[in-house]
Amino acid sequence: MRFTILRCPDVNLGMSFKGFGGDLSAPFSIASKRSFASFFEYFSESFAMAETSTGLWGAIMGGAGDDWYFRHYPNHRDHMQALGVIAANYNDLEGAFYRLFFIIMHNVNVGKLVFAKLNNAERMSVARKAAEIEPAVFRPLFEYFIAGFGVATENRNILMHSKAHNAGALASLGQSHLTFAKSTKADMDENNFVSLEVQELRDIADDMANFSVFGFDLFLWRVALITKGTITWGDGKTTTPTLPEKPREPRKLTLSAQEAQITVSPPQQSSAE
Repeated sequence: MRFTILRCPDVNLGMSFKGFGGDLSAPFSIASKRSFASFFEYFSESFAMAETSTGLWGAIMGGAGDDWYFRHYPNHRDHMQALGVIAANYNDLEGAFYRLFFIIMHNVNVGKLVFAKLNNAERMSVARKAAEIEPAVFRPLFEYFIAGFGVATENRNILMHSKAHNAGALASLGQSHLTFAKSTKADMDENNFVSLEVQELRDIADDMANFSVFGFDLFLWRVALITKGTITWGDGKTTTPTLPEKPREPRKLTLSAQEAQITVSPPQQSSAE
């Protein structure tokens, strides 16, 4: 793959310049200006001559040996990896909700059919109604799970339906966050934003994983309720599930019309901590 890039788009790295070797303004010294001009002139030549992205630029961007990394968000590889984990963990969480949903319907086949016909908002509404006749020790934990699932669903929808707003190779240099831009329902040309650090994305993924385990433990307890408190597995071994502790409440993302505003709700403490 050959790059033929002769000019660089306008970028803002704390100085003013246009293209390679353009005007470099204060506060940099003359020597600094010449260094930057030479730096970008070198990159211009490197781009024009590079046969693949495994040259200097590819190495700087962490993509040496594999231009796929260079072509896709080279400055936000950790953010993108965290997004992939969020997508996978949410699918596990939805599976935990699915199992709990059909078990409290008292008829597995009916529960599965109803679940398939509804969207998530409707599923949560039906599940809360069904929980009204559940055992008193189980119901508050189940409702806590539903609330956490709702927050996780909103977070997942924001992240998976947003554009990576500041993920250009040059536009994001020196930035540790990734800004997500989500179009409004009223106007696709208008966006709301949320900016997240890598650790914040990982926290969202971890919250989903923790709630998946929480939901599965609730499911096991509810299954054991049908079989007098004990589950017998296929190999003959038995287990007596106990009700799990509540995990931390998941963080809720809040979109803002202001691009630079980072709007992540602070972490909540559960009653179990």
